[in-house]
Amino acid sequence: NEFNSLRKKYIDNLVQNLESRFPNDELQTIECMDILLNPKRYPNQSADIGTYGVHQLHKLLSLYESMVDKDRAKAHFLMFKHLVKSQKALTFDRFIKVLISEYTDEYPDFVVLAKIALLFHVRGDFQFKMHSRTRSETD
Repeated sequence: NEFNSLRKKYIDNLVQNLESRFPNDELQTIECMDILLNPKRYPNQSADIGTYGVHQLHKLLSLYESMVDKDRAKAHFLMFKHLVKSQKALTFDRFIKVLISEYTDEYPDFVVLAKIALLFHVRGDFQFKMHSRTRSETD
């Protein structure tokens, strides 16, 4: 019984520390970035790509509206999704580097989002998120 009590306190403290380090709104932003910019998350079926990521795009465009052109991003979104889907072999890191270096003219708004995602990554937030997802997918 003492062990269970200590275990519960430890887990509660761990959860509290994680929640303070990664506020919920920031985790949602990271998740939206990962859904839009991670080729490995894209649906395998082309028929599913039309509705994929729409909610996440709207959330990010609202959040970063001073940095992106909402109408242009929405107009380019379907073509952008096909680009991401075609890069399924690339990791998240590799894809955002390719996007930034090779597609600035074609998808300027998504390049801005990729650069913001890189800032999260440098801080370690994406690494934490991706490590957690990778671990849970292999368990």
